[in-house]
Amino acid sequence: MAFHDGFGERRTLEDASGSVDHLRLRRELSTVPSFEFALRERASRLVQFRHPAFARVRSIECGSATDNTLIVVSDHTPGVRLAELIARAEASGVLIDLGVTLCLLRQLVSAVSILHETARDVAHGAIAPDRLIVTPTGRLVVTEYVLGSALEQLLFSRDRYWTELRIPVPRAAGLARLDHQADVLQIGVVALSLVLGRRMKDDDNALKLNDLVASAAPLPELFRQWLHRALHLDPRLAFPSAMEARLSFERVVEESGHDASPAPLAALLLRLADDAPAPLKLVPSQPRPVPVAVSTLTGLPPESVPVVSVTPEHTLPVVPEQTELVPVPNSSMFGRGQADPEETEVPSDVLAARGRSYSLMAATACAGVAAVGVVLMVAWPRISAGKPASPTTGTLAVTTDPSGAPASVDGVSQGVTPITVTLNAGAHTLTVHGEHGDRIVPLMIAAGSQVAQYLDLPKAVLPAPPPEPAPVVLVAAPPTPAPQEGPLAGWVSVTSRFDVQLLEEGKLIGTSESDKIMVAAGKHEFEVVNDELGYRAKRTVQVVAGKVLGLTIDAPKGTIALNAIPWAEVTIDGERAGETPLGNVSLPIGAHDVVFRNPELGEQRYRVSLTLKAPARLSADLRKK
Repeated sequence: MAFHDGFGERRTLEDASGSVDHLRLRRELSTVPSFEFALRERASRLVQFRHPAFARVRSIECGSATDNTLIVVSDHTPGVRLAELIARAEASGVLIDLGVTLCLLRQLVSAVSILHETARDVAHGAIAPDRLIVTPTGRLVVTEYVLGSALEQLLFSRDRYWTELRIPVPRAAGLARLDHQADVLQIGVVALSLVLGRRMKDDDNALKLNDLVASAAPLPELFRQWLHRALHLDPRLAFPSAMEARLSFERVVEESGHDASPAPLAALLLRLADDAPAPLKLVPSQPRPVPVAVSTLTGLPPESVPVVSVTPEHTLPVVPEQTELVPVPNSSMFGRGQADPEETEVPSDVLAARGRSYSLMAATACAGVAAVGVVLMVAWPRISAGKPASPTTGTLAVTTDPSGAPASVDGVSQGVTPITVTLNAGAHTLTVHGEHGDRIVPLMIAAGSQVAQYLDLPKAVLPAPPPEPAPVVLVAAPPTPAPQEGPLAGWVSVTSRFDVQLLEEGKLIGTSESDKIMVAAGKHEFEVVNDELGYRAKRTVQVVAGKVLGLTIDAPKGTIALNAIPWAEVTIDGERAGETPLGNVSLPIGAHDVVFRNPELGEQRYRVSLTLKAPARLSADLRKK
C-alpha cells in the first residue's frame, strides 16, 4: 500500500536483499536546480552512517526516463508511521498517555542528537510524524534523514514549507534555514501533536503555537517549559542544539512521575490494532456472595490470608505466576504478517494490563474486592521473587578509523578502540579522544540491545618528505593524471552591503542572505541582481571542489540631495556630511541612516535607500516634532 505526503509516494518493494522502501519524490521538487546535486551529495556523505534509530538510506536512484523523478531507497522498517498512530488514536477517541509521549520523545531527541554529533553540520531538516516509524514493540525509527540540504535548495518561504511539506522552520531574518535549530523546532512540533492527540493542520502555523500549547491538557510544569523552548516560543530561550534539548528532557522524564518505558507504548499499539481483543464487559446478575480463598491467587498458605466474599459480576484481578514473552498479534496496523525484525515480543504483563484495568473497575463496586487488592499488594514480593530477571544492561561496541583511540563512557576510561563494553540501560555519553580533539557522542542503550558506534577520526597530517633528486632520463613520459576523488561540489559565499540574488542561466540558485551556496565545481557565469535598487551585473568565477569561493559585490554609487528647515547639520551613517542644503551627495546604493541636527530644535532621524534608477531627495522640517 502506498503512503503519500508532500514529498511524494512511498512503497515497500522486494529486491534480492529483502524488503526496501522507495520514496518517489514529486517531480516539482526534483526539477528544482541544485536539488538533485545536494541530495546525492548528502546521501554520499552519510553512506557509512549506521544506527538502530535510523532506517539506513541505501541509494538515490532515477525513475524512468519519462517521469524524470528521483527515488530515495531505504531499508524497510516494519511498523506503523507515527502519523497513522496519532490518527488512529484520534479516530478511536483514545487519549495518548503522557508516558507514551515521553517514551517516544525520549527516543526521538536522543536519535537526533546522535545525528548532529556524528556530522556536526548535518541536519535532518524534515522531522515529522510522517517520517517516524514505531515498531510493534515500541521502538522509534527515523527515516529519510538525507533530505535536509536538498529541501533547503527549494528556497520556499516559511509558510510554504509548512503548508506544502509540513516542515516548520524557525522565524529569523533571511531565508529559511533547515539547520540544527530547525530540527529541534520540528521535534517540538511532533511533541505538540502527541500532546494534542491529533495531526497538525495547515493553519497550525508558527503564529498559533503558543495558543495550541495553552489549549493542551494539563502538563507537568517542567515539560511545559521544555515544550516552550523546543517550539521557539521565545527565541531567546530556544534550545541551541538537540544535545541540550536531550539533557533537559531527561530531567523532564525523571521528575514527571510517569512510566516512560516502552511498555505503555506497546499496550497502546495493541489497543489500536485491528484484531486487538474487545474490552471486557460486566454482565449484570443477581448478587450472590461466593467465598473465595485468596491463597488460590497468591500461592500463600491458606491460613495466612482471609477468605473474601464477592458476587459473580465482580471479577478478581489475575496475577500471572511469571512474566513471559509472547508474540505481538499481526494486524493491518503494522502490515499483513509483518513483525519487528529485531524485537518481536512484548511482556505478557503488558497484555494482561488491559484485563486488569477492567477488573479494577469491577473491584471499585465492592469493598470486598478492595481487600483482595490489599492482600495482593502484600503478597506480590513473594510472587515476583520467582520470576526470571529481565535484562537491565546492553552492549556497546566502538570502532574508529584509525583504531587505537582512547575511549571513555560517562567519564570512565574503557581502554583504546576497538572496545566492547556492557552498560546499564539508559542514556550514556561516549567520548573518543582523537589527535585533533575529542568526539562526544550521546547514546541511548536499551535493555538487551547491542549498539555499534563507528567514528571516522581526522588523521594527523605528516610533513612532506624533502624532494629527492630527479633521475636523469632521456625521454620523460607524461604522467598519467590521477583520477579525481573527493567532493564534486564547492560553495560560493556572497558579500554585499545590500541584498542580491545569484542567477545562473536565468534560474535563481541563492541569495546573499545565505552563508554559502552549493554549486558544482567548475566555471560559472553568474548574474548578480537587485531589481529594487536597479542593480544588475555579471560575474564569471571558477569554483574549486570542496572549497568556498568568496564573491564580493562592490556597490556602485547613487546620489542624494538633502535639505532642512530652518537648517541642520547632517551626518550619514555616523559620519559628518556638512550643513544643509547639500546637493548631489554621492553614496553607495542601498540603505543609509541620515540624521538632521539643529542646536535649538533637536534632531530627526531617517532611513533612506539609494538606487541607480533616479537621484534621491530628502528634506526635514525640524520645527515639527
